[in-house]
Amino acid sequence: MENQFVLTIDIGTRVIKTHIFTPNGICVQSSAQNWINQNAQGIPLGLEFNPSYLLGIIQKLVLRTLSSNISQNSVRAIICTCQRLGYIFLDRENKAFYGIPNIDRRAMEEARLILPSYGEQIYRITGRWPGPSHLLTKIRWFQKNKSLNS
Repeated sequence: MENQFVLTIDIGTRVIKTHIFTPNGICVQSSAQNWINQNAQGIPLGLEFNPSYLLGIIQKLVLRTLSSNISQNSVRAIICTCQRLGYIFLDRENKAFYGIPNIDRRAMEEARLILPSYGEQIYRITGRWPGPSHLLTKIRWFQKNKSLNS
């Protein structure tokens, strides 16, 4: 298993980290960069991020972490993790155009309205009550407030 590595990508709320590990779990290389969600202009409690910007950070960190002493061909596995990063909306050509992080709370009212009619059913299926961070409430917010194509 000489010269075999695992690349990890960890997308956090405030920091993106990449690591190279040996099969025995020894970290041999790391990189990190801060990033931050933006306030969604004119949207109370709304946050957003640019998916292209996020991808650019990830690409830069992966290349920096691989560096000259670890070849791409020696990476045998890639693990990507994020704690409910949020949602990335795609256009009709499947290109990412809008990102909403998990900590966005724009859909508070939609969550409140869904709860009486569908709350129990959603909870039985998912084990979670519908809240402002769930996709259903975000989509309802967009239907009422903003075009997904804008």
